Amino acid sequence: MGRSEFISFRRFLHSFFLWYHQDFAYAKSCWLKYYMPNAKGQNKKAAVVATGWVGDSIMCSAAAQSLHEDKGYQVDFFIKWPQLMRIMEAEDSFTTQLYQDNLLGRLKLKLTLQQYDLVVYEPKMWSHTEPKIVEIRRLAGCHLSSEYVLKIAEELPFGNRAMGSKPLITLSRDIYKKAYGRDIDDFVNKLRPVCEVEWIGLDPNLSSKYGKDEDLLPLAQAMKKSDCFIGPEGGMLWLAGCLGVRTIYFTEHFHHVRPPGPDGDPWKSLGIANMFPNANHIAMPSYCSNQDAVEIISNALLG
Repeated sequence: MGRSEFISFRRFLHSFFLWYHQDFAYAKSCWLKYYMPNAKGQNKKAAVVATGWVGDSIMCSAAAQSLHEDKGYQVDFFIKWPQLMRIMEAEDSFTTQLYQDNLLGRLKLKLTLQQYDLVVYEPKMWSHTEPKIVEIRRLAGCHLSSEYVLKIAEELPFGNRAMGSKPLITLSRDIYKKAYGRDIDDFVNKLRPVCEVEWIGLDPNLSSKYGKDEDLLPLAQAMKKSDCFIGPEGGMLWLAGCLGVRTIYFTEHFHHVRPPGPDGDPWKSLGIANMFPNANHIAMPSYCSNQDAVEIISNALLG
């Protein structure tokens, strides 16, 4: 008898002994662990590690969800952004773990990941050959749908706009950071006669690193109650799209993304319209005038 056969036989005797002594629950767990087929990852553990910004972390959570739902893995999702924790805690297909983005924290994470059967990392550089959600799901070996909705979206109430009132939009403050020559104050002044505007997000003069203590759940609640989210490409846009909120967004940032390979094209990978091609999200023409942008928004919301 070889070593592997001996170990298997010993485990069998252990399970039989427990069963004989009426420890049914534990005996059953031993039987399932060692003898039942493992066709869909049953009892196997997977980790998905997000290393990028808030929006990238949201994209990576799609792979965590799919690994559980498609493959049957027990999944832990590792992120470095505390402000996402309450949103991710609503997920029932994976458990979210926070790691520290420093030398000691990354070393601890590396040691922790050794216990997993499968580890999926966010790409160091996205290829930009397909929507990001498709790329991370491909790396995880899951189905390649581009659509993804956060579980928290089911728990957040919709808005209840009165008949005849102006549409309510949530407008991301990082529009100032990614203005690319656009006069944002002029845009907002032209927009106010058409829509009620609620500003959301971090002060544009601050990096996302300084917003780690700002819980994003209240922002998600505001987005969900609005008729539309408006902003540039970025984390707030991805959060809105994954909550099922309609988005109309600026695309100037696409021109400043440099794909790592010749086949990369930000127009294939960025923006919510790529993620939900059959929905009513709108990518505005790059560098369109403020007047044209307001007309696009007005026609979309008022018809």
